[in-house]
Amino acid sequence: MPTIIYLFIKSDINSMLEWMPIIKKAVQDGKESVKFTAKTTEKKFPEQVKNAMEFISFNGGYSGFLINNYNMTYSSDGDVSIDIKYFQSRQQTLAVEEAVKKQIPLLISNGMSDLEKLIAIHDYIIKNISYDHSYTNRSPFFALKDKKSVCSGFALLGGRFLHHAGIKHFFICGDSRQPGENRTEKHIWNKVNIRNDWYNVDFTWDSCSRDVNPYNYFCTTDSQLKKTHQPEKKQIDIPESPQELFYKKIINKTLSKEEKRILKYIYPGQILKDPMELTLQIKNPGNYNFSVPIGTDISKFLNSAIQPLSKIVSSIESSYFNNEVLNVIQVKLIVLGR
Repeated sequence: MPTIIYLFIKSDINSMLEWMPIIKKAVQDGKESVKFTAKTTEKKFPEQVKNAMEFISFNGGYSGFLINNYNMTYSSDGDVSIDIKYFQSRQQTLAVEEAVKKQIPLLISNGMSDLEKLIAIHDYIIKNISYDHSYTNRSPFFALKDKKSVCSGFALLGGRFLHHAGIKHFFICGDSRQPGENRTEKHIWNKVNIRNDWYNVDFTWDSCSRDVNPYNYFCTTDSQLKKTHQPEKKQIDIPESPQELFYKKIINKTLSKEEKRILKYIYPGQILKDPMELTLQIKNPGNYNFSVPIGTDISKFLNSAIQPLSKIVSSIESSYFNNEVLNVIQVKLIVLGR
C-alpha cells in the first residue's frame, strides 16, 4: 500500500494509510457517504483526497468506475465527511443486480464451460445494447433500461454478468483509437480469465461491428489491441495476456458446437502472401479458408492463384471482411467441381 500511495503523494504517507482504505471500502460497497477522522494538515488534505479519489476510481472495481463526483467537508479537528455521487443510484444498482440474476439462468446452464458462458453473455449484450451516440447513458442501469449506452455501460454491465456467471474478470480503462484515426478518447473494456489465461473483450466495439464481425474484439491479446487500446497507467495489477493468440490455444477436438461457431470469426486461417501458396493447396472441390494482408488486391490475387487451375476449377466464390484486430482480410473460396 505505501508504494501505491507514493505514486500520488510524496508526503504524509502514514496519514493516508489510515483513511484511504476507509474510502475505498465505502466505494466498493457502493456507499454514498463516508465519515472518518484524519490526522492531517488543512493545507494538504484536499489535494490528498483528490488524488485518493482518482486512484480509487481507477482501482475500486465496479463501484469505482461508477463514481461521478464527490463533495467533501472537514473540520480543523480532522472530522471528514465525503458525499459520493455515482452514475446510478443505489436503487438503480440493486435493480441491475436483480435484472442480471434473473437473466443469468436464461443464458447459463449446468455443464457449460467458461468459454461457453462468455459467448452467451457476450452475445446477449452486443445484440441487445447499441452505442449511445448522444453520450447520455453511462451506467449499466440505463444500458438495460434504454438498450443503449457508451462504453462504461457496456463494460460494467458485462462485468456484473461475468461475476454472476463465476468468471474471473477485470475492468480495463484507458484510451482508444479507432483504426485509421489519430484521435483518441477515454474508453473502458473487460479482461476475462478463460482456461487460466487473461484475454481482452470489448463489448462496446463488438456491438458496433456486430453486423460485420461480432467477435472482432473477443478474447484478444494485449499485442492484438496495442494499436487501438492503451490502458491507463494509474491502474495497477492489470493481468497480462499471453503472447499466443486465443484461437491457437482453443482449437481442439473437445470444443462444443457453440464454441466452434465463433472460430470462423476469430480464426484467420492460414495467412497467404503469395498466390502460388493457394494454387498448391487447391487440388479438389471443397471449401478453402485463408487470409491475406490488408491492402491486398483480392481480385488480382485470386486470378493469379486460379489461372494455373483452370482445368480443374469450374467456379469459385469469395467473400471477405476486414478484421481490424488481426489486420487481415479473411477469404472463403468454394471450389464447386472440375
